[in-house]
Amino acid sequence: MSKFEKEIKFSEEIVVPKILASNPELKSLKLVSAKAETENHVDGFMGTIVFLNLLFEDNGKQIEQKVIVKLMKPASRMRDLVRADVQFINEVYIYRDVIPTFLQKFRSNLKTIHPTLWCPAIFLSEVGFYPQLSNEKETLLVLENLRPSGFRLASHRIDLTPEELTIMTKAIAQYHAFSYAMRVNRDPDLDKLMAGIVPLGFERENGRCLYDAMYEVAMDRIFEYLEANPEELDSEDFKRNILIFKKRYAKTPLKLMERFRRQDPVFSAILHGDFNRNNVLFKYEKKHGSEIPVDFRMIDFQEVRYGSPAIDLAFNYFMNMKPEFIRAGLMMTMLKHYHSTLIEAMAELLNCEKNDSRLEAYNWNNFFNHFKEFAFYGVMVSIHFVPWMASPVEECAKLADLFEQDMNSKEFYALSLTAGGKPVNQRITENLRYASKMGFMEMIGNEN
Repeated sequence: MSKFEKEIKFSEEIVVPKILASNPELKSLKLVSAKAETENHVDGFMGTIVFLNLLFEDNGKQIEQKVIVKLMKPASRMRDLVRADVQFINEVYIYRDVIPTFLQKFRSNLKTIHPTLWCPAIFLSEVGFYPQLSNEKETLLVLENLRPSGFRLASHRIDLTPEELTIMTKAIAQYHAFSYAMRVNRDPDLDKLMAGIVPLGFERENGRCLYDAMYEVAMDRIFEYLEANPEELDSEDFKRNILIFKKRYAKTPLKLMERFRRQDPVFSAILHGDFNRNNVLFKYEKKHGSEIPVDFRMIDFQEVRYGSPAIDLAFNYFMNMKPEFIRAGLMMTMLKHYHSTLIEAMAELLNCEKNDSRLEAYNWNNFFNHFKEFAFYGVMVSIHFVPWMASPVEECAKLADLFEQDMNSKEFYALSLTAGGKPVNQRITENLRYASKMGFMEMIGNEN
């Protein structure tokens, strides 16, 4: 008996008719077969992935359509602690409402912007009650299976190549541009789209959540390392910034994380929210003996937020950019690439010149000053996430297992303090050092 027998049966018997009813181009075909299966190694942290293969016939010709069905894992204490209901409802909202609205408003202006907004094709996206699954509210998301087209995760678990970072930066700039174009147009539907996103805060009024467990041990780890290795604080500015950081937020890191949620009247946008190597897929070609990314898709919008673009950018760069690349100036190169792509995309969507006065508020100086106020978000995420992604696969799997069993356990805390060893501590320290050098830590001392 399959571990996911209920989900497989649900996909074949309930999801398939829904797909046909929601996609006229498929409804007109004759369905020959529908086969669902799961693969344990792609089972999501909070979700269950079912691979659904649909075979149709049209005038004697067979047509195969492969999709994935994404469901929440069964109701449990962990599902509540990680607020999976909010995250999955928001993801459905992005695919069902936000992306279609963006495309509906600007499709006729698209020339160079990716026609799918760098996302997989959407076959079904809804929230409801499905007694075949549970008595709880559930989400149902059916997307194009990109694997047969050659898309996959990047080979390295944490370090992306400059080419991979470049295509990611281009994609997220074009995605953000749709929010800004709607704002420039004074489109009231932007406010409606914003209002549809369920807020996902870091602090929780009624007890602990996953962020408490992750950030408490992460802060203990990095400050213990810096205390034991004072030579890492190699400048007076860096030492002073670390002392202020420790004094204000060592025991209350979620207070700092909440500050990054504040909105800006110019630069806030509908974000991906979890924009990093784990939630994007690349398609590669061999060139001169190396794999070069030639296409790209964003997936997993579960942590979508309305806020600073730095939440997407700094998360990606501080997590997935080698420290030596950062020191050599690659982050600034990517930020300039983001900004130039953003202005080009806005001009395309608004059918105007890049020097149009309506775009002046988004100039480089304004953008970078805004980025500096929010960039430390990416450092904070790296403090708790690098130990997972930079540790050996077996150690990361053990962390995940302990987290799911009891994220407040002594065993999870102890392993989180040591996972990946000294190289992890050094990498996080490099991020902190660069943030200090670039002025990204100044906001910590500024309560406003």
